[in-house]
Amino acid sequence: MYILRWLKKYELLCTFKENNEGCTTPDIMADILIVDDNEVTVKSVEHLLSKEGYVVVSATNGREAMRLLNDFNFDLVVTDLMMPFVSGTDLVKYIKNDLNKQDLPIIMVSSIKDEKSKMECYNLGVDIYLTKPIMPTELYVMIKKLLRH
Repeated sequence: MYILRWLKKYELLCTFKENNEGCTTPDIMADILIVDDNEVTVKSVEHLLSKEGYVVVSATNGREAMRLLNDFNFDLVVTDLMMPFVSGTDLVKYIKNDLNKQDLPIIMVSSIKDEKSKMECYNLGVDIYLTKPIMPTELYVMIKKLLRH
């Protein structure tokens, strides 16, 4: 469902640009993958980022995220740490071991606040570690920071 909506949005924007060259409509800012088994978290982050112009695709677990990462190119991943099937740390290892994806920025989100967990994530290659509950404005600012070219 999310992939179809993402593809339709992408197709509509591409069609709109082809038919209206020189238009002042902003381009899509980035494609972001959100990975979390909590539907409320996914919906709130998706809403926040979509209204800012990002294309957001979501996965409910790490295994689903891996499939999406194989099929599509993303500009950034926001993932939960504790998930069924494949954990956030396993997902980070998967991304960092792929030569085509190893530079992909990653934001880890977790309710675990201990230093050991944070350091493990940073050592794996996570760019930013945020603790839940997520402050929407903080997440938005961190995403903008990581996506600056």
